[in-house]
Amino acid sequence: MSKLIAKISIVLCIITMFSLPVYATNWKSVGINRSGAHTYLDLDSIEKIDENTAIFWLRGIDAKKGVIGYIHTMLNKETNEYTMTKLSLYNLNGQLMGMFNLSEISEMSKTNPNPRKKPFNNKYKASNNDRETQQIKKLIWPNY
Repeated sequence: MSKLIAKISIVLCIITMFSLPVYATNWKSVGINRSGAHTYLDLDSIEKIDENTAIFWLRGIDAKKGVIGYIHTMLNKETNEYTMTKLSLYNLNGQLMGMFNLSEISEMSKTNPNPRKKPFNNKYKASNNDRETQQIKKLIWPNY
């Protein structure tokens, strides 16, 4: 009887494993910034919205600060404008430190009830000479 229960348990485990979603990632290094943090682009997450705009995940690893960040980002290749929509921070042991929906925070900051606090800005503009941005553009738009 116990052998039958063990076989049923194994079959259920196998069925459960194959029914769970798998989040495949294909991280490509795009450079190291001035502070020494390594930046990676998940090639599998790239979603082109239109001819000039794409959404994707970036991963930044800053060993000095002990932080790994995953940033859901939108980039307009013509204007070099980035918009960060989501951010997840982990320590180097893989423990979650915080998750933020940056688009909601940005909306709340527009109606900031405390005028002394600086509003949150989730939009950035990279220079035309930024090497990481150029590398990201080449990975997303190979004919760029």
